Amino acid sequence: MDKPTGRLLPILKHLLASRGEFVTVRDLSDELDVSERTVKRELPGVEHWLSARGARLIRKPGAGVKLEAAKAQLDALIEELRAAGSAKDYSKDERHYFLISELLLAAEPVKSYSFASQFKVTESTLSADLDRAEQWLEPFGLRLVRKPGYGVYVEGGENAIRSALIHLVYESVAEDQMAGLLNGSPGDSASDPARVRSHIRSRLLNLIDEGASQQLQQMVEELEHSLDLKLTDSAYVGLGVHLALAIQRIRSGQRISIDGRVLSDLKKLDEFGKAERLAGRLEEMLGIEIPEDEVGYITMHLKGAETRLDGEHDNYYDHVSFELVRLARNMLKAAEAEFGYELKGSSKLFAGFVHHLGPAVERLRLGLDIRNPLLRQIREQYADVFDIAAKCSKILAEYVDRDVPDSEIGYIAMHIGAMSEYARAERPSPKVLIACASGMGTSGLLMARVRKEFPSFNLIGIASASEAAENREADFIVSTVDVETEIPVVRVSVLLSFQDVEQIRRFVSEEQRHFVRKKQRQNLHTDLVGTLEDHRQTLEGILDLVKHVDIADDIEARDVGELIAAISKRFTRNPEDAAVLERELHERERLGETVLSQDGLILLHCRSEVVERLTLGIFRFPDGIAAESEDKPLCLKAALLLLAPKASGKSYLQAAGEISKSLIDRPGFASRLSASEPDKLRGEIADMMRELYARKIEQYTLEVEQL
Repeated sequence: MDKPTGRLLPILKHLLASRGEFVTVRDLSDELDVSERTVKRELPGVEHWLSARGARLIRKPGAGVKLEAAKAQLDALIEELRAAGSAKDYSKDERHYFLISELLLAAEPVKSYSFASQFKVTESTLSADLDRAEQWLEPFGLRLVRKPGYGVYVEGGENAIRSALIHLVYESVAEDQMAGLLNGSPGDSASDPARVRSHIRSRLLNLIDEGASQQLQQMVEELEHSLDLKLTDSAYVGLGVHLALAIQRIRSGQRISIDGRVLSDLKKLDEFGKAERLAGRLEEMLGIEIPEDEVGYITMHLKGAETRLDGEHDNYYDHVSFELVRLARNMLKAAEAEFGYELKGSSKLFAGFVHHLGPAVERLRLGLDIRNPLLRQIREQYADVFDIAAKCSKILAEYVDRDVPDSEIGYIAMHIGAMSEYARAERPSPKVLIACASGMGTSGLLMARVRKEFPSFNLIGIASASEAAENREADFIVSTVDVETEIPVVRVSVLLSFQDVEQIRRFVSEEQRHFVRKKQRQNLHTDLVGTLEDHRQTLEGILDLVKHVDIADDIEARDVGELIAAISKRFTRNPEDAAVLERELHERERLGETVLSQDGLILLHCRSEVVERLTLGIFRFPDGIAAESEDKPLCLKAALLLLAPKASGKSYLQAAGEISKSLIDRPGFASRLSASEPDKLRGEIADMMRELYARKIEQYTLEVEQL
């Protein structure tokens, strides 16, 4: 098969745009506006076309289909599909967005045959598209008028048209792509959504060149600084989209109007003066006149913009009125009556809810749009919480004397849901100990994976096999090695495979009734001494690791055996000690490999008789060294070394565990080990230790308060 034709092309483009995620046959049928049976008939052709180019079509019952290919093959597919799709074949959703945007922007009626010609569809298909557009426009108070021989046009006020345009932008472009839409960065041109983004930028936001676009963003940043605001990313981008769209409409001669009394009240706000200065600079830059009503509209957006909490410096309740706190508490009381338990267990989560309500109240009172890109997902996956949030929103509606839209109810559900999860987590859950041979690197990796897969588990720590055998607190142990103990042990691989996850789930399901068990209370003196001793050991471990970071690019080794030999000599004082450390590192390696193949990184670690303190080593290999992973050869770019004294306790080893966890939890950390400058790496490691210490201080303080 040469060029994909007919329905193959849109199916292939949709699969490519899904970026390796499964797509259901239902989604494909909706996209092509055909039956599911028709899509299924086309799949063998898709499979054959992909197979001829070294790619695969993966089918999974209940999940759908997805495209699987190496990066080079994906790039080649993108180029081929771009060439094949040079002639525009509009999908159902593309027609929907293009049709609405053109109608909203049109200064006069548009002949229906021009749309039919542009989209290459029949009059009956276009009629169905117009019916869909009419339903979409109705909630904004806009009417779609169709007059035979005259054309099609939208009837309604400028305020409603702008509201609809902004909704169209957000509905058709993912929020994480919105900044790129403003500054003109290119998208993946092989995917249909990219054509929608390009259309929206060129038609809806086609107002300024790239240099002026950067000036606009700079102005927003200056405004943010002058108001001493910390806008959330969505609020920052939202303000930019509003300004871009407002300028476009002003240039086309469309002006917004605000009720005189509302405008008079807005002029009394500090934000109005800031908005006036911003408008003045835009007038100079673009050569346009921005009327006072537009300044008022900018002021409304500033007043309703959501800011972010700064966890390091902000007092959670600074600039928050007691009225908002009371409103939040009254809403939570209503939610607690539904849940049957208290929700205010986390002061930080409660502060976040109060912080959200401030701008939400302003937006509701000012009649501003409230968009929630996660609304459908919230309603589908958290229907019970959404229903409870809807009941709580009645208190908010009474407070602002306005109806609360579903989009805001969705945000309330997110906050209430987070507090509910925290409250439920405070109730008894299985206490799980993570174990490996040494209790260092491997167990840190395993703990990170278990935490991701089972967030409700109470992970009580990491331990070596011998320490785990003496533990009596855990409900069960997840270990990479055998442990001789009466406590149940679930044996898993280092990186926790899919089979391991299912094994743990089956075990928890069978043993759930045994997990609710109260720890026996000791006397105050013993508990206090134990907590302080743990604190001291944790601090010692952090100090030792930060003081003993060794980063080198000059280790000479051709394979892992030579690397271990070179490391052993580097960290010991005499040949006898070097031989001991080399043997211990090899023994640890034989228990299970710790290679992260995709990053070209090996983790070497052990507790040793000849090591005096916790030590971190990072060694990079510009030319690479040979290694194997799962019997497949690979080239190592770097090695991460963690060494600790043989008698190290688990509190002392917290710092080592934090480093190994970061290989999974901290995005890009593994790849930066082989590429970043030594000083930057030391700074990042110091930052990890600072975060660890801050968490442990909070934990130990709480433990002491509860004694």
